[in-house]
Amino acid sequence: MSRFRSYAFLAPLLAISVPASSQGTLQSQMRGHSVVVQYTEKIFRHTHVAVLVWTEAIYVSSGGRIFAHSSVDGHTPRGPRHEHIDITPGSDNSGGSTPFEWTKTGLTRKWNDHRGGSIRQTIEIIPSNGELICRMSIVHSRFISGSTHQICKVVKGNPLGGI
Repeated sequence: MSRFRSYAFLAPLLAISVPASSQGTLQSQMRGHSVVVQYTEKIFRHTHVAVLVWTEAIYVSSGGRIFAHSSVDGHTPRGPRHEHIDITPGSDNSGGSTPFEWTKTGLTRKWNDHRGGSIRQTIEIIPSNGELICRMSIVHSRFISGSTHQICKVVKGNPLGGI
C-alpha cells in the first residue's frame, strides 16, 4: 500500500514535466513537415459582407526554421481581393504578417489588422497514432465571423517550393 502511495505522489510531478519535454519533441517531429491550413472568414461592415478564403502553408525546415506563405482570395465591397504574403524568418511585419512562434502545443502568431484590431492565430499540433494532426483557431475583432470551413493538416515535405 505504501508503494502505491509513493507512485501516486510522483504522478503529478511526472505530469508537470511532460509538456516541457514534449515541446522539444514536437519541434523535432515537425522538422521537414508542413502545416497546411485553409479557412473562410466573413467580415461584416454596415450592410456589406466580405467573404475571404485564406490558405496557408507553414514549413518547418530540417534546421527548425519556420517559413510560411499565406494567400487570400475573395470578394469585398471594393471588389475582388487576391493577395499573397511570404513570411520568412526575421521578416518585417509587412502585409500584416508576423512570424510564427512555438508554444507548448504548436505554433502561434499575432498581429494587428489595418484597423488596429488584434488578431491571434493558434495552431495546435497533436501526435496521434504515429501521425501528427492539427487544429487551428483565430481570435479577432467583433466584426469578423471567425473561421469556418476549416481544414488543417500536417504533411511531410515543403509545399513552398524553396521559399
